[in-house]
Amino acid sequence: MRIAIIGASTFDTLEYHIADSLIFLNHEVKIFDFKTIIPFKQLKKYEVVLRKLSDKYILFSSKDLVEDILTFKPDLVIATYRDIHPNCINEIKKKLIDVPVVHLNPDQMTTLEHQQIFASNYDFYFSKDKYSVAFMKDKLDLNAFYLPECYNQRVCISDFSTKIEAEEKINIDVLVYGTFYPYRNRMVDFLLKKGLNLKLCGHKGHYFPRHFDSYFMHPIFGREKSNFIYGSKIVLNNLHFAEIKSVNEKYFVINGTGGFQICDYKDEISELSLCKSEVFTFRTVDEAYEKICYFLENAALRLAIAQEEKKHFEKYHTYDVRMEQLLKVIF
Repeated sequence: MRIAIIGASTFDTLEYHIADSLIFLNHEVKIFDFKTIIPFKQLKKYEVVLRKLSDKYILFSSKDLVEDILTFKPDLVIATYRDIHPNCINEIKKKLIDVPVVHLNPDQMTTLEHQQIFASNYDFYFSKDKYSVAFMKDKLDLNAFYLPECYNQRVCISDFSTKIEAEEKINIDVLVYGTFYPYRNRMVDFLLKKGLNLKLCGHKGHYFPRHFDSYFMHPIFGREKSNFIYGSKIVLNNLHFAEIKSVNEKYFVINGTGGFQICDYKDEISELSLCKSEVFTFRTVDEAYEKICYFLENAALRLAIAQEEKKHFEKYHTYDVRMEQLLKVIF
């Protein structure tokens, strides 16, 4: 099957992993990235602002890529960008008769831009958030389905043979990685004041506290990220406040890589993990601190949970599994 993906064409993005999985499953795949086509090169530095403020700019800059998609003649179109102009989707559907055009939203609900996906005539809508799926089905009468996030087992591989060896080499008690938004910074600050040894890897978001600098390292990607996750005794995964009935991609990446995480409690975790969620989740910052201290002292239990979860996630939560689930719904 020929499958067109509308989304980011860079490494370690959702679209990269979708394409990698579908190719592994013997499909022909091509990524079409609207955001790499800039009509006027002198506008390059204003690209992000223009896409947020101007629907006309989005439509104009997308024209050529819509034609490229039509020329590709796919049997399925998967869109992941949230700011695709509805007219682009209409044009694709008008020219590609009987070809399903679907949207897969990988993020929490505060990233819906101008709600373009609700104004677009997709055949299927996939979301990782049960709340969003229920809203789309019950209030908007959309053909919406629940599809949790996942991880790529061909990318999430470390260089160490055992977690014990990795922890000795990496030598990090608690790793926090990602973009350091204010909500994440507040919790990090609380734990630092408690005396925990934290390492921060990622991007400094708005209002990044200057006193975090001594704990801060560079952003991590690919094999280095896998090594850090596997080699840290604990990875703290404090979920975005808009994860209503969902968890983030990081939740799957950490477990799939073989790391041990402590994260916010969500009802859905009991459906995703083998270990009881109450063991490694928290409802308050005080509980997070207590569990971090507990598992730093109980290495054998920490290692056993990480090993069991890794095997479970390899079986049930890879991109290969998710793409087979998605195709089964569509076809």
